[in-house]
Amino acid sequence: MPLVTRDIALTEEEYINFELQSDIRHEFVNGKLIDMPGESLLHNHIVSNILIALKQALQNKEYNIFIEDVKVKLPNESKYYYPDVFVTKEKITNAFIVNQPELIVEVLSESTRKYDTVDKFINYQKFPSLQYYILVEPETTLVQLFYRADEDWEMRSFTKISDVLQLDALNLTLSLKEIYGAA
Repeated sequence: MPLVTRDIALTEEEYINFELQSDIRHEFVNGKLIDMPGESLLHNHIVSNILIALKQALQNKEYNIFIEDVKVKLPNESKYYYPDVFVTKEKITNAFIVNQPELIVEVLSESTRKYDTVDKFINYQKFPSLQYYILVEPETTLVQLFYRADEDWEMRSFTKISDVLQLDALNLTLSLKEIYGAA
């Protein structure tokens, strides 16, 4: 099922107020609302696993970790997204919006795969703070790690449950066992 985009003329302030009252989440891209579909149990399980692993790895460090209901705003653009999981060192001054993510994770689904791998990634690269973008396939063991290498982005794929992502800029590792909850 494709994502539903609504062409409604809203200012950024109107969008924020609309979102506070809405029963469902909407991303906001240049005046258009994009309905965010509900998550499957498997999606929720993987997001929870990643949250727990990151909280343990970054415990006693100055990072904040957020999931699903906190937005990131692109610098100098009218674009707001809801990553599945993200990490920031930014001093939080707004209860709903973050501007400097360092790590973003998206768990893919049939309805969001193209949007997450193309549209969002193109825009996420505009965050000067972003070091890592991770895409997780929920139905099979596949994690794609995009990482900033100077001015370019590079990618590595991980397909074995024993694989470990090395995230040096955050001084942490994240294993596929942790991501998928494998024993």
